[in-house]
This record gives sequence, structure tokens and C-alpha cells, in this order.
Amino acid sequence: AAGVTNYIVKPFNAETLKQKIGAVFGSF
Repeated sequence: AAGVTNYIVKPFNAETLKQKIGAVFGSF
């Protein structure tokens, strides 16, 4: 189950990480 979750989250995580980083640096 963990492997499946990781597989689903991995591609989506890259996009989310970019947006979160952009939001954090956007605040500064």
C-alpha cells in the first residue's frame, strides 16, 4: 500500500512542491 501511495503522490508531489515553494517565496 505504501508503495502504491508513493507512486501516486510522487508525480503530483513535484507540482505541489513547486507551488508551495512559490507561495512561500511569494510571501517574502
